[in-house]
Amino acid sequence: MSRALDGKWYNQHGSELDLSVETEGRLVGKFRSGVGFPQPDEEFDLVGFVAGELVSFVVNFSRYDSITSWTGHFGEREGTQTVYALWHMTVGLPPGHEQQLWQGIWSGADTFVRVPTAARQADVRSRPSHPVVVSNGGERD
Repeated sequence: MSRALDGKWYNQHGSELDLSVETEGRLVGKFRSGVGFPQPDEEFDLVGFVAGELVSFVVNFSRYDSITSWTGHFGEREGTQTVYALWHMTVGLPPGHEQQLWQGIWSGADTFVRVPTAARQADVRSRPSHPVVVSNGGERD
């Protein structure tokens, strides 16, 4: 199995992946978020799979009532190793919103590269690329 994904990757929001490819294409690692509620040094377990140049992984942000999954491609573009992935994040809904399940699922895209972004290097928290709703109906970020 290709170990091309092993090591650290950074996205445009300053988030960091630390990946390791195991046997049979299993992917394990740690995720540090550059957005939202987690502190920059707070790590979350990551699990997933690699098949050729395809990659998929998930992170459980349980203490923040959310789970996010990424699925995409990795390879080299213009001399830079890159992971292009779409993400889906699901968050817990406040009581009484059970009929509005789609409000608790958000989507977006991330590009991960080997070089840290300026946001991560400066340890600057950027705003999430999605709304975050709390149970009182107010917005938080």
